[in-house]
Amino acid sequence: IDKHQLCIEIMEGVQSFQTYIWTANGNIELYKRTFNELAKRQIHNIDIYERCIVRLQLRYSKVLKEIK
Repeated sequence: IDKHQLCIEIMEGVQSFQTYIWTANGNIELYKRTFNELAKRQIHNIDIYERCIVRLQLRYSKVLKEIK
């Protein structure tokens, strides 16, 4: 049961990072007009969030294999 709970928490983490990416993408268009540095920062953050998602998905696969 603990491993199933961990898998659920990992997928919730992935969902959170996807929400962050969606929000950052929306902000980029707003920032490009006046705050170019903030737009660059958002692009950098999206890259980090995508890397986090990949790591969480790998962790999810590893935990899922342990369940079987």
